[in-house]
Amino acid sequence: MNEEQMAAWMEVASPGQEHEYLKRLEGTWKAKTKFWMAPDTPPQESEGTMTSKLILGGRFLQANYEGPTPWGEFSGMSIDGFDRIRKKYTGIWMDSMGTIMMVFEGDLEADVRTMICDYVDPTGKPSQMKGVTTIISENEHKYESWAQAPSGDSFQNMEILYKR
Repeated sequence: MNEEQMAAWMEVASPGQEHEYLKRLEGTWKAKTKFWMAPDTPPQESEGTMTSKLILGGRFLQANYEGPTPWGEFSGMSIDGFDRIRKKYTGIWMDSMGTIMMVFEGDLEADVRTMICDYVDPTGKPSQMKGVTTIISENEHKYESWAQAPSGDSFQNMEILYKR
């Protein structure tokens, strides 16, 4: 690696302005969750706690969710970052209700980050999920997601309101 390549690598290896968005999500949050199993069904509701902290020198945000659901205790974990080479927000999500690591990629506009995940559902069918995080204030943000119904149509399947 020559000196020019090393300088370029060091530039993208450091946290940038885009990481300030992740810093705003750091902390301990009370969560109120609504989850829809299918379109036109009433939501299941639960509460939990999300604890988020910057790791690896402010390069990534690790979040851990814990709480009961109508189906039993639930825990989940995400790691979010900003890829300065590709200029995209990236993230992974995994939880106690599956063995899949969902990989997301997206963009930020003002205080709204939209992430897309392409995955294979349990029946083997390619599917897509969209997740949108909106910062409402320094002490409140909302996460909403849309999934594909068996018909292929998108429907809102989750809403989580986080408050400090």
